[in-house]
Amino acid sequence: MLDTQSVGVYVEPFDLPEHEPKRSVCEDHIITGIHDEMMNEFWVEGCAYDIPLEERVVRVGFSCIGQSALRKKCRMKLTQYDAEGNVLNTGTLR
Repeated sequence: MLDTQSVGVYVEPFDLPEHEPKRSVCEDHIITGIHDEMMNEFWVEGCAYDIPLEERVVRVGFSCIGQSALRKKCRMKLTQYDAEGNVLNTGTLR
């Protein structure tokens, strides 16, 4: 709900690395809920509420190029798009 009106959420299919073992690591991160954590943070800090109001749909996608080799840090990225597919904002896991 946003200003007492419903807002739909459309999540694009996950864009993960094609090759193992990077893909498996990303899938494990998803299973453990990293994307849920990112969505929660997105609603509080990142959603461009004023832009999708006319259509009442928020479009997001998750992508990852794989865990960093040195720091072993997840590089999952959340991107918000408008109806035409233009990037509104992005965020990475903290």
